[in-house]
Amino acid sequence: MSGTPRLCCWWPQDAIDGALIVLVGSGHLRASQDGKHLTQKQIDQSKLGVTDFRLESPTVPTNKKLALKKLFQEAGVPPTDEVDPNAARAFLDAMKELAKRAGGDPPLPRLPNPPLLGELSGLGGNEQLLAIYEARDELSGWRADWSKRAELIAKRYPRWQALEDLAAQARGLLVTVDLAPQIEAVRANRALLNDPDPVAPLVTTLTQALREALQQAREAYSTLHQEQKERFGSTDIWKRLTPEQQAEILNRQGVTGVPEIRVGTEQELMASLAEISLESWNTRRDALPQRFSRALEEAAKLLEPTAVRVTLPSATMRNEDEFRAWLDQVAAKVREQLGKGPVIV
Repeated sequence: MSGTPRLCCWWPQDAIDGALIVLVGSGHLRASQDGKHLTQKQIDQSKLGVTDFRLESPTVPTNKKLALKKLFQEAGVPPTDEVDPNAARAFLDAMKELAKRAGGDPPLPRLPNPPLLGELSGLGGNEQLLAIYEARDELSGWRADWSKRAELIAKRYPRWQALEDLAAQARGLLVTVDLAPQIEAVRANRALLNDPDPVAPLVTTLTQALREALQQAREAYSTLHQEQKERFGSTDIWKRLTPEQQAEILNRQGVTGVPEIRVGTEQELMASLAEISLESWNTRRDALPQRFSRALEEAAKLLEPTAVRVTLPSATMRNEDEFRAWLDQVAAKVREQLGKGPVIV
């Protein structure tokens, strides 16, 4: 029934309005306005004419309301004086939100989606409250299980993401051949929450392998850098430059020194790899001879602006005669250029 009924001229309107509000408070009537449930305290007597009242059947006894109140509060629903459809809706929403945090895409377990939650959401009023009460043990068990899963996911999923990052950085290392099937098994079997933790040992193994590989890559770069620097520094051209000129040329060619790395912790290791990956270390090492050659060419042009670089011809030599023939070819090419000006080789 909508609006305030006018049953008999013997009852004052205020008495009828008061009776309706009391019946809402006792659970015999359900009041709503614009589709929103109203508790007894939310009813505005001046707006009873636009309030919808419907008969509630059956009623919810006090002992069941107390049990529901405890159930709702355990799910994080803010405590209220009344157990009503608004609280029930908030409880069911909280359960659905918790379910979303209790699973997901692999390697997480599947999202829990029991049909009962949908069935309870389709009910209303006291019927819904009583149905929730009857299912309280099952709902309470789900809440406890989903909460535990959500907490474990919050703890382990970042480690899974770290494992994926480590595996990406370790691509090409021999260790990945052994670990790749294990990582894929965790994903395919949705085993992230298994006991014991399947991710922790994989992270440890990859971290150590990457730490050793990064240290070796830097050492190889450092060794070649030192060799090139010594060869480069012994040339007459380089010795004729001032320290300032030398520093400027080395800086422009990107061979000033050997980049530092930090590998003490997993975070430091990943930060070092993010700055220069293993692949980049190898690429930079292979480019060192060419970079030092360009630095020497720049130094020569600084001293002899008209100097021109002569690229030596490539050849495959199988004997002394072929070697001498190659030397003659080089000599002819250099002599030709010398006739035009200074030469850089």
